[in-house]
Amino acid sequence: MREGDLVKVGDNEGVVIMVGLLSTKIRTATGEEITIPNSSLISGSIRNFTRLSEGAGSRVSTTVTIGYDAPWRQVH
Repeated sequence: MREGDLVKVGDNEGVVIMVGLLSTKIRTATGEEITIPNSSLISGSIRNFTRLSEGAGSRVSTTVTIGYDAPWRQVH
């Protein structure tokens, strides 16, 4: 993980703005700056959305639901 990477650490998702000796700071989409101790990074899981997608474009994950009252032709 390095500065500029889009990561998800636990419930927090954002861009890494600083990797320090004792902690790492990420900035969320809402503009919050979160400081995470490196000891919790080592013991938890980190999802890095940037590392393997360099040059391959962006990936977007979404969930779509369809109501029971939607016409089947429109859904198809």
